[in-house]
Amino acid sequence: MRIRNLILMVLVALFCGGALAWKQLPTYCEGSMLPYDYSQEEPFTWPDSLTPRYCAYVARHGARYMTGEKKFRKLEKALHESEARGNLTAEGRGMLAMIDSIRSLSEGRWGELSAVGIAEEQHLGTTMHDDFPPLGSAAMPVTTISSFVPRAMMTMYEFNHAMMLANDSLDVVAASGYANSPLVYFFATDSAYSAYRKDGDWREAVERFERDSLLTGGVERLFRSVRGFSSKELRGLTMEMYSVLQSRRAMGLPAPTDRWMTPAEYRSCWLVSNLTHYLRNNVTPLDSRPVAEAVSQLVETIIDRADMTMAGGGEPPCFDGYFGHAETLLPLLSVLRIPGCYAMPLDWSELSREWQLQRITPLGANFRLILFSAPSGIAYAAVRLNGRNVEPLKGKGRIVEWRELSAYWRHILGSLTLQTVPQNQK
Repeated sequence: MRIRNLILMVLVALFCGGALAWKQLPTYCEGSMLPYDYSQEEPFTWPDSLTPRYCAYVARHGARYMTGEKKFRKLEKALHESEARGNLTAEGRGMLAMIDSIRSLSEGRWGELSAVGIAEEQHLGTTMHDDFPPLGSAAMPVTTISSFVPRAMMTMYEFNHAMMLANDSLDVVAASGYANSPLVYFFATDSAYSAYRKDGDWREAVERFERDSLLTGGVERLFRSVRGFSSKELRGLTMEMYSVLQSRRAMGLPAPTDRWMTPAEYRSCWLVSNLTHYLRNNVTPLDSRPVAEAVSQLVETIIDRADMTMAGGGEPPCFDGYFGHAETLLPLLSVLRIPGCYAMPLDWSELSREWQLQRITPLGANFRLILFSAPSGIAYAAVRLNGRNVEPLKGKGRIVEWRELSAYWRHILGSLTLQTVPQNQK
Protein backbone atom coordinates (compact mmCIF):
# COMPACT_ATOMS: atom_id res chain seq x y z
CA MET A 1 0.00 0.00 0.00
CA ARG A 2 2.80 2.41 0.85
CA ILE A 3 4.53 1.73 -2.47
CA ARG A 4 1.25 2.27 -4.33
CA ASN A 5 0.68 5.57 -2.52
CA LEU A 6 4.22 6.69 -3.30
CA ILE A 7 3.79 5.91 -7.00
CA LEU A 8 0.47 7.79 -7.08
CA MET A 9 1.98 10.82 -5.40
CA VAL A 10 4.92 10.86 -7.82
CA LEU A 11 2.54 10.65 -10.77
CA VAL A 12 0.40 13.46 -9.40
CA ALA A 13 3.49 15.58 -8.78
CA LEU A 14 4.42 15.13 -12.43
CA PHE A 15 0.88 15.99 -13.51
CA CYS A 16 1.06 19.12 -11.32
CA GLY A 17 3.84 20.49 -13.40
CA GLY A 18 7.15 19.86 -11.70
CA ALA A 19 8.72 18.94 -15.04
CA LEU A 20 6.30 20.75 -17.33
CA ALA A 21 6.77 24.34 -16.12
CA TRP A 22 3.19 24.82 -15.00
CA LYS A 23 2.80 27.95 -12.87
CA GLN A 24 1.44 27.88 -9.34
CA LEU A 25 -2.06 29.29 -8.94
CA PRO A 26 -2.50 32.35 -6.69
CA THR A 27 -2.12 31.26 -3.07
CA TYR A 28 -4.75 33.65 -1.70
CA CYS A 29 -7.39 31.84 -3.76
CA GLU A 30 -7.10 28.86 -1.40
CA GLY A 31 -9.48 30.87 0.76
CA SER A 32 -10.72 28.88 3.75
CA MET A 33 -8.10 26.18 3.14
CA LEU A 34 -5.12 28.55 3.21
CA PRO A 35 -2.58 27.39 5.80
CA TYR A 36 -1.62 29.89 8.49
CA ASP A 37 0.72 32.58 7.15
CA TYR A 38 3.49 33.19 9.71
CA SER A 39 4.92 36.00 7.58
CA GLN A 40 1.90 38.18 8.38
CA GLU A 41 2.57 38.15 12.13
CA GLU A 42 3.49 41.48 13.74
CA PRO A 43 5.33 42.19 17.02
CA PHE A 44 3.10 43.04 19.94
CA THR A 45 4.24 45.52 22.59
CA TRP A 46 2.61 47.49 25.39
CA PRO A 47 3.69 50.21 27.87
CA ASP A 48 5.81 49.03 30.81
CA SER A 49 3.22 50.48 33.17
CA LEU A 50 0.66 47.85 32.09
CA THR A 51 0.58 44.34 33.54
CA PRO A 52 -0.96 41.49 31.47
CA ARG A 53 -3.72 39.82 33.45
CA TYR A 54 -6.14 37.94 31.20
CA CYS A 55 -6.19 36.37 27.75
CA ALA A 56 -9.14 34.92 25.83
CA TYR A 57 -8.06 32.89 22.80
CA VAL A 58 -10.64 31.77 20.21
CA ALA A 59 -9.27 29.59 17.43
CA ARG A 60 -10.09 27.62 14.36
CA HIS A 61 -8.54 24.19 14.01
CA GLY A 62 -5.29 23.84 12.12
CA ALA A 63 -4.63 22.61 8.57
CA ARG A 64 -6.32 19.31 7.86
CA TYR A 65 -6.97 16.58 5.34
CA MET A 66 -10.15 16.86 3.29
CA THR A 67 -13.19 16.09 5.40
CA GLY A 68 -14.47 13.33 3.17
CA GLU A 69 -15.22 11.96 -0.28
CA LYS A 70 -18.38 14.06 -0.44
CA LYS A 71 -16.15 16.98 -1.37
CA PHE A 72 -15.47 15.45 -4.81
CA ARG A 73 -17.98 12.61 -5.18
CA LYS A 74 -19.96 14.07 -8.12
CA LEU A 75 -16.79 15.10 -9.94
CA GLU A 76 -15.23 11.66 -9.52
CA LYS A 77 -18.42 9.95 -10.71
CA ALA A 78 -18.59 12.16 -13.80
CA LEU A 79 -14.94 11.46 -14.58
CA HIS A 80 -15.34 7.70 -14.24
CA GLU A 81 -18.46 7.67 -16.41
CA SER A 82 -16.74 9.73 -19.08
CA GLU A 83 -13.65 7.52 -18.89
CA ALA A 84 -15.82 4.50 -19.66
CA ARG A 85 -17.12 6.31 -22.75
CA GLY A 86 -13.68 7.46 -23.87
CA ASN A 87 -14.64 11.07 -23.14
CA LEU A 88 -11.70 12.07 -20.91
CA THR A 89 -8.79 14.28 -21.90
CA ALA A 90 -5.28 13.92 -20.46
CA GLU A 91 -6.29 16.53 -17.88
CA GLY A 92 -9.31 14.44 -16.97
CA ARG A 93 -7.16 11.36 -16.42
CA GLY A 94 -4.75 13.46 -14.38
CA MET A 95 -7.58 14.74 -12.18
CA LEU A 96 -8.74 11.17 -11.57
CA ALA A 97 -5.21 10.25 -10.52
CA MET A 98 -5.13 13.24 -8.19
CA ILE A 99 -8.42 12.28 -6.57
CA ASP A 100 -7.22 8.69 -6.17
CA SER A 101 -4.02 9.85 -4.49
CA ILE A 102 -5.94 12.12 -2.11
CA ARG A 103 -8.23 9.26 -1.14
CA SER A 104 -5.26 6.99 -0.49
CA LEU A 105 -3.48 9.67 1.52
CA SER A 106 -6.60 10.53 3.53
CA GLU A 107 -7.98 7.04 4.15
CA GLY A 108 -8.54 6.69 7.88
CA ARG A 109 -7.58 10.35 8.38
CA TRP A 110 -10.45 12.28 6.81
CA GLY A 111 -10.69 15.68 8.50
CA GLU A 112 -7.77 15.11 10.86
CA LEU A 113 -4.96 17.59 11.35
CA SER A 114 -2.21 17.12 8.81
CA ALA A 115 1.49 17.53 9.58
CA VAL A 116 1.02 21.12 8.38
CA GLY A 117 -1.71 21.66 10.97
CA ILE A 118 0.31 20.12 13.79
CA ALA A 119 3.24 22.42 12.95
CA GLU A 120 0.86 25.41 12.99
CA GLU A 121 -0.37 24.63 16.50
CA GLN A 122 3.14 23.98 17.78
CA HIS A 123 4.13 27.42 16.52
CA LEU A 124 1.03 29.14 17.90
CA GLY A 125 1.26 27.49 21.31
CA THR A 126 4.94 28.31 21.65
CA THR A 127 4.66 31.94 20.57
CA MET A 128 1.60 32.55 22.75
CA HIS A 129 4.08 33.29 25.54
CA ASP A 130 5.26 36.37 23.62
CA ASP A 131 1.77 37.90 23.62
CA PHE A 132 0.93 36.84 27.18
CA PRO A 133 4.08 36.52 29.34
CA PRO A 134 2.24 35.22 32.44
CA LEU A 135 2.16 31.87 30.59
CA GLY A 136 5.83 31.64 31.49
CA SER A 137 5.11 31.89 35.22
CA ALA A 138 4.66 28.91 37.50
CA ALA A 139 1.26 27.22 37.85
CA MET A 140 -0.80 29.85 36.04
CA PRO A 141 -4.37 28.57 35.47
CA VAL A 142 -5.18 27.67 31.86
CA THR A 143 -8.68 26.53 30.92
CA THR A 144 -9.35 25.30 27.38
CA ILE A 145 -12.38 23.77 25.68
CA SER A 146 -12.99 22.43 22.19
CA SER A 147 -15.89 21.21 20.13
CA PHE A 148 -16.53 17.47 19.93
CA VAL A 149 -14.99 17.34 16.43
CA PRO A 150 -11.66 15.43 16.52
CA ARG A 151 -9.67 18.04 14.57
CA ALA A 152 -10.71 20.76 17.02
CA MET A 153 -9.82 18.50 19.94
CA MET A 154 -6.45 17.69 18.39
CA THR A 155 -5.81 21.39 17.78
CA MET A 156 -6.46 22.16 21.43
CA TYR A 157 -4.16 19.42 22.68
CA GLU A 158 -1.33 20.28 20.28
CA PHE A 159 -1.60 23.95 21.27
CA ASN A 160 -1.66 23.12 25.00
CA HIS A 161 1.24 20.72 24.59
CA ALA A 162 3.34 23.44 22.96
CA MET A 163 2.54 25.89 25.76
CA MET A 164 3.47 23.31 28.39
CA LEU A 165 6.75 22.44 26.71
CA ALA A 166 7.71 26.05 27.35
CA ASN A 167 6.41 25.90 30.94
CA ASP A 168 5.46 22.54 32.40
CA SER A 169 4.18 24.20 35.59
CA LEU A 170 1.06 25.54 33.89
CA ASP A 171 -2.14 24.36 35.57
CA VAL A 172 -3.96 23.25 32.41
CA VAL A 173 -7.55 21.99 32.25
CA ALA A 174 -8.77 20.78 28.85
CA ALA A 175 -12.28 19.63 28.02
CA SER A 176 -14.05 18.68 24.81
CA GLY A 177 -17.45 17.38 23.87
CA TYR A 178 -21.05 18.24 23.05
CA ALA A 179 -21.47 20.22 26.28
CA ASN A 180 -19.31 22.95 24.72
CA SER A 181 -21.48 23.33 21.60
CA PRO A 182 -23.25 26.55 22.73
CA LEU A 183 -19.83 28.23 22.82
CA VAL A 184 -17.87 26.70 19.94
CA TYR A 185 -20.33 24.73 17.77
CA PHE A 186 -23.41 26.98 17.95
CA PHE A 187 -23.57 27.28 14.16
CA ALA A 188 -25.00 23.76 14.03
CA THR A 189 -26.76 23.39 17.39
CA ASP A 190 -28.60 26.72 17.53
CA SER A 191 -31.85 25.83 15.75
CA ALA A 192 -32.63 29.25 14.27
CA TYR A 193 -29.10 29.82 13.01
CA SER A 194 -28.79 26.25 11.72
CA ALA A 195 -32.01 26.72 9.73
CA TYR A 196 -30.72 30.00 8.32
CA ARG A 197 -27.43 28.41 7.29
CA LYS A 198 -29.35 25.66 5.52
CA ASP A 199 -32.08 27.58 3.72
CA GLY A 200 -31.61 31.31 4.35
CA ASP A 201 -31.89 34.09 1.78
CA TRP A 202 -28.13 33.93 1.30
CA ARG A 203 -28.47 30.78 -0.80
CA GLU A 204 -30.36 32.46 -3.63
CA ALA A 205 -27.86 35.33 -3.67
CA VAL A 206 -24.92 32.93 -3.94
CA GLU A 207 -26.58 30.92 -6.71
CA ARG A 208 -27.23 34.08 -8.71
CA PHE A 209 -23.65 35.28 -8.21
CA GLU A 210 -22.27 31.88 -9.17
CA ARG A 211 -24.39 31.77 -12.30
CA ASP A 212 -23.14 35.20 -13.37
CA SER A 213 -19.49 34.93 -12.30
CA LEU A 214 -18.16 31.38 -12.15
CA LEU A 215 -15.84 30.31 -14.99
CA THR A 216 -16.17 26.60 -15.76
CA GLY A 217 -13.35 26.19 -18.30
CA GLY A 218 -11.21 24.13 -15.93
CA VAL A 219 -13.82 21.40 -15.64
CA GLU A 220 -14.71 21.57 -19.33
CA ARG A 221 -11.10 20.77 -20.24
CA LEU A 222 -11.34 17.48 -18.35
CA PHE A 223 -13.76 16.16 -20.96
CA ARG A 224 -13.54 15.79 -24.71
CA SER A 225 -17.14 16.96 -24.88
CA VAL A 226 -19.41 18.48 -22.23
CA ARG A 227 -22.62 17.73 -24.11
CA GLY A 228 -24.99 16.15 -21.63
CA PHE A 229 -23.90 18.42 -18.78
CA SER A 230 -26.15 21.32 -17.86
CA SER A 231 -24.65 24.68 -16.99
CA LYS A 232 -25.65 24.13 -13.38
CA GLU A 233 -23.92 20.74 -13.32
CA LEU A 234 -20.73 22.24 -14.76
CA ARG A 235 -20.75 24.90 -12.06
CA GLY A 236 -21.19 22.26 -9.37
CA LEU A 237 -18.35 20.16 -10.77
CA THR A 238 -16.17 23.27 -10.98
CA MET A 239 -16.63 24.02 -7.28
CA GLU A 240 -15.81 20.39 -6.42
CA MET A 241 -12.66 20.63 -8.53
CA TYR A 242 -11.81 23.84 -6.68
CA SER A 243 -12.32 22.02 -3.37
CA VAL A 244 -9.75 19.42 -4.40
CA LEU A 245 -7.22 21.99 -5.61
CA GLN A 246 -7.53 24.44 -2.71
CA SER A 247 -6.98 21.62 -0.17
CA ARG A 248 -3.64 20.40 -1.47
CA ARG A 249 -1.19 22.53 0.49
CA ALA A 250 -3.12 22.03 3.72
CA MET A 251 -2.53 18.29 3.30
CA GLY A 252 1.17 18.79 2.68
CA LEU A 253 0.93 18.26 -1.10
CA PRO A 254 2.36 20.51 -3.85
CA ALA A 255 0.26 23.59 -4.61
CA PRO A 256 -2.10 23.43 -7.62
CA THR A 257 -0.96 24.87 -10.92
CA ASP A 258 -2.46 26.39 -14.03
CA ARG A 259 -2.59 22.98 -15.64
CA TRP A 260 -5.96 22.62 -13.95
CA MET A 261 -7.37 26.12 -14.01
CA THR A 262 -6.25 29.48 -15.27
CA PRO A 263 -5.66 32.10 -12.56
CA ALA A 264 -8.91 33.80 -13.64
CA GLU A 265 -10.87 30.54 -13.34
CA TYR A 266 -9.36 29.79 -9.94
CA ARG A 267 -10.12 33.31 -8.75
CA SER A 268 -13.75 33.02 -9.86
CA CYS A 269 -14.09 29.94 -7.62
CA TRP A 270 -12.55 31.88 -4.74
CA LEU A 271 -15.00 34.72 -5.25
CA VAL A 272 -17.95 32.33 -5.02
CA SER A 273 -16.50 30.65 -1.93
CA ASN A 274 -15.70 34.02 -0.35
CA LEU A 275 -19.28 35.23 -0.82
CA THR A 276 -20.74 31.96 0.45
CA HIS A 277 -18.80 32.08 3.71
CA TYR A 278 -19.60 35.76 4.14
CA LEU A 279 -23.36 35.48 3.66
CA ARG A 280 -23.79 32.24 5.59
CA ASN A 281 -21.68 33.04 8.66
CA ASN A 282 -21.59 36.79 9.30
CA VAL A 283 -23.45 39.95 10.10
CA THR A 284 -24.51 41.03 6.59
CA PRO A 285 -27.13 43.21 4.87
CA LEU A 286 -29.35 40.11 5.02
CA ASP A 287 -30.90 38.71 8.22
CA SER A 288 -28.30 39.07 10.99
CA ARG A 289 -30.46 38.24 13.99
CA PRO A 290 -29.78 34.46 13.88
CA VAL A 291 -26.03 35.10 13.73
CA ALA A 292 -26.04 37.50 16.68
CA GLU A 293 -28.28 35.35 18.85
CA ALA A 294 -26.25 32.20 18.17
CA VAL A 295 -22.87 33.75 19.03
CA SER A 296 -24.17 35.80 21.97
CA GLN A 297 -23.31 33.20 24.61
CA LEU A 298 -19.68 33.10 23.50
CA VAL A 299 -19.44 36.90 23.49
CA GLU A 300 -21.03 37.21 26.92
CA THR A 301 -18.86 34.43 28.34
CA ILE A 302 -15.65 36.11 27.16
CA ILE A 303 -16.71 39.48 28.56
CA ASP A 304 -17.89 38.03 31.88
CA ARG A 305 -14.72 36.00 32.34
CA ALA A 306 -12.60 39.05 31.61
CA ASP A 307 -14.60 41.22 34.01
CA MET A 308 -14.33 38.58 36.73
CA THR A 309 -10.55 38.39 36.43
CA MET A 310 -10.02 42.14 36.31
CA ALA A 311 -12.52 43.12 39.02
CA GLY A 312 -10.79 41.55 42.02
CA GLY A 313 -7.40 43.09 41.47
CA GLY A 314 -5.79 40.29 43.43
CA GLU A 315 -6.83 37.47 41.11
CA PRO A 316 -3.90 35.70 39.39
CA PRO A 317 -3.53 36.04 35.61
CA CYS A 318 -5.42 33.39 33.65
CA PHE A 319 -5.89 32.11 30.12
CA ASP A 320 -9.09 30.82 28.51
CA GLY A 321 -8.99 28.98 25.18
CA TYR A 322 -11.94 28.17 22.90
CA PHE A 323 -11.13 25.82 20.01
CA GLY A 324 -13.65 25.47 17.23
CA HIS A 325 -14.08 26.14 13.55
CA ALA A 326 -14.20 28.87 10.92
CA GLU A 327 -17.93 29.01 11.63
CA THR A 328 -17.10 29.77 15.26
CA LEU A 329 -14.81 32.69 14.48
CA LEU A 330 -16.62 34.31 11.55
CA PRO A 331 -19.81 35.23 13.46
CA LEU A 332 -17.79 36.33 16.48
CA LEU A 333 -15.45 38.61 14.54
CA SER A 334 -18.24 40.21 12.50
CA VAL A 335 -20.43 40.84 15.55
CA LEU A 336 -17.48 42.46 17.36
CA ARG A 337 -16.73 44.45 14.19
CA ILE A 338 -13.06 43.56 14.19
CA PRO A 339 -11.40 45.54 11.36
CA GLY A 340 -11.38 43.55 8.13
CA CYS A 341 -14.04 41.15 9.43
CA TYR A 342 -17.13 43.33 9.14
CA ALA A 343 -18.44 44.60 5.81
CA MET A 344 -21.72 45.86 4.39
CA PRO A 345 -21.27 45.95 0.60
CA LEU A 346 -24.05 47.28 -1.60
CA ASP A 347 -22.99 44.99 -4.42
CA TRP A 348 -21.78 41.42 -3.84
CA SER A 349 -19.25 41.78 -6.65
CA GLU A 350 -17.47 44.40 -4.52
CA LEU A 351 -17.24 42.22 -1.40
CA SER A 352 -13.71 40.94 -2.05
CA ARG A 353 -12.33 44.48 -1.88
CA GLU A 354 -13.13 44.76 1.82
CA TRP A 355 -13.70 41.21 3.10
CA GLN A 356 -11.33 38.33 2.32
CA LEU A 357 -11.87 34.97 3.95
CA GLN A 358 -8.24 33.86 3.87
CA ARG A 359 -7.17 36.88 5.93
CA ILE A 360 -9.87 36.26 8.54
CA THR A 361 -10.08 32.50 9.04
CA PRO A 362 -7.15 30.68 7.43
CA LEU A 363 -6.43 27.27 8.90
CA GLY A 364 -5.14 27.90 12.42
CA ALA A 365 -6.89 31.29 12.62
CA ASN A 366 -7.04 32.84 16.07
CA PHE A 367 -8.48 35.85 17.92
CA ARG A 368 -6.75 37.06 21.06
CA LEU A 369 -8.20 39.44 23.63
CA ILE A 370 -5.51 40.50 26.10
CA LEU A 371 -6.31 42.58 29.18
CA PHE A 372 -3.91 44.64 31.28
CA SER A 373 -4.13 46.35 34.64
CA ALA A 374 -2.70 49.83 35.17
CA PRO A 375 -1.43 51.37 38.43
CA SER A 376 -4.53 53.61 38.31
CA GLY A 377 -6.76 50.54 38.55
CA ILE A 378 -8.09 51.02 35.01
CA ALA A 379 -8.25 47.90 32.85
CA TYR A 380 -6.98 48.12 29.28
CA ALA A 381 -7.48 45.77 26.34
CA ALA A 382 -5.75 44.83 23.10
CA VAL A 383 -6.96 42.60 20.27
CA ARG A 384 -4.87 40.48 17.91
CA LEU A 385 -6.11 38.57 14.87
CA ASN A 386 -3.87 35.91 13.31
CA GLY A 387 -0.79 37.53 14.81
CA ARG A 388 -1.73 40.98 13.52
CA ASN A 389 -2.49 44.04 15.63
CA VAL A 390 -5.93 45.58 15.14
CA GLU A 391 -7.76 48.63 16.46
CA PRO A 392 -10.82 47.28 18.30
CA LEU A 393 -12.29 50.81 18.53
CA LYS A 394 -11.80 52.79 15.34
CA GLY A 395 -9.34 55.64 15.67
CA LYS A 396 -8.40 54.93 19.29
CA GLY A 397 -5.22 52.96 18.83
CA ARG A 398 -4.27 49.39 19.65
CA ILE A 399 -4.76 49.58 23.43
CA VAL A 400 -8.09 50.88 24.72
CA GLU A 401 -10.01 50.98 27.98
CA TRP A 402 -11.68 47.62 28.57
CA ARG A 403 -14.79 49.24 30.05
CA GLU A 404 -15.35 51.17 26.83
CA LEU A 405 -14.62 48.22 24.55
CA SER A 406 -16.85 45.75 26.41
CA ALA A 407 -19.69 48.29 26.47
CA TYR A 408 -19.30 48.78 22.71
CA TRP A 409 -19.43 45.04 22.06
CA ARG A 410 -22.49 44.58 24.23
CA HIS A 411 -24.20 47.50 22.49
CA ILE A 412 -23.59 45.96 19.07
CA LEU A 413 -24.90 42.59 20.21
CA GLY A 414 -28.05 44.14 21.64
CA SER A 415 -28.75 46.42 18.68
CA LEU A 416 -28.59 43.91 15.81
CA THR A 417 -32.03 43.66 14.24
CA LEU A 418 -33.60 42.12 11.18
CA GLN A 419 -32.30 43.76 8.02
CA THR A 420 -33.54 43.37 4.48
CA VAL A 421 -31.53 43.51 1.32
CA PRO A 422 -32.52 45.92 -1.49
CA GLN A 423 -34.32 44.26 -4.36
CA ASN A 424 -31.56 45.22 -6.79
CA GLN A 425 -28.81 43.68 -4.61
CA LYS A 426 -26.81 41.07 -6.44
